[in-house]
Amino acid sequence: MDFRRVDMGSRHNLPRRQWVIHLEGAAEIGISDGTTKATRPEDMV
Repeated sequence: MDFRRVDMGSRHNLPRRQWVIHLEGAAEIGISDGTTKATRPEDMV
């Protein structure tokens, strides 16, 4: 398990698929096909 904080707007391409488990607050995740997904606590993307 790896816990990271990233700055708003920071972008990175990952070499493999990874799961994101949202623990607190709200976020919007950009997907490679151009769509976005809003997340809330306890969402798993």
